[in-house]
Amino acid sequence: MDNEELVVKLSKKLRITQKKSHEFLTAFVEEIGNEIVVEKKVDFLDFGEFRMRLKEQQISENTRTNKKYLLPPKMFVNFALHSEFKKYLKTLKL
Repeated sequence: MDNEELVVKLSKKLRITQKKSHEFLTAFVEEIGNEIVVEKKVDFLDFGEFRMRLKEQQISENTRTNKKYLLPPKMFVNFALHSEFKKYLKTLKL
């Protein structure tokens, strides 16, 4: 599902216009992003957790030239499902 499909589904489910649905979704994603930067994690009860993590620097090698170079450390966002949601997904018939 892409962003546009989600906007359409939200607008139908909430009985609002697609414009309002798009505004809501944009604001929601922005707030999650802001909170991850500030608090380093966002936790949704019985769904999952977004957490900011640090990937350590590492040495990489170009296999064609055998030249080694250092990759700097960088931050990334990780998502982990809660066990309750995993159990729910197992009950669904696919």
